[in-house]
Amino acid sequence: MPSAKRKDTPVPTKYVLKQVDESSSPAGAEEDGWYRYVIEGGRSQITGYTRGPRRDVNERLETILAGLNLRATGRSTAHRASQPRAARKAS
Repeated sequence: MPSAKRKDTPVPTKYVLKQVDESSSPAGAEEDGWYRYVIEGGRSQITGYTRGPRRDVNERLETILAGLNLRATGRSTAHRASQPRAARKAS
């Protein structure tokens, strides 16, 4: 029989890209080729700017989303990867 989820167990947030639009340069930036993006997840909304060719922007946003979603599940390996191998075996 499947176990019921406990009500006090948080459900991981799934971050999704909601919008990417060409944008004018942010204040203080003189270069062209800027994009404004909106990422949503749960009650959070992240708005940011990045520049470059559209293909590079898309790849960068996929990387950002993957990192956010990995952190939301609690399975981030960034800390473990930065530790020496001996320290990882001890934990």
